Amino acid sequence: MRTSKHLIEQIATDLGYEYISDLHRPQLLIEIQRLISSYDSQCYSLKEWKEAIQYITGSSCRLSDSEEIKQYLLSLKNK
Repeated sequence: MRTSKHLIEQIATDLGYEYISDLHRPQLLIEIQRLISSYDSQCYSLKEWKEAIQYITGSSCRLSDSEEIKQYLLSLKNK
């Protein structure tokens, strides 16, 4: 089921942050990973998943499947 919020906005809301800019903090990676592990990757577009990776990590992602991108994000280690 598609949600009305963009993936980035949904993550911030679900974590209790008023601003999406809070998601840039590296120490939040584990919290973000725990949260998105429960998300259905098909509820958000490929573009939204790519934007989420870019926004959260600062790096682009060349994967072309929403579930692969979700799994990639879940596999990242905190720096």
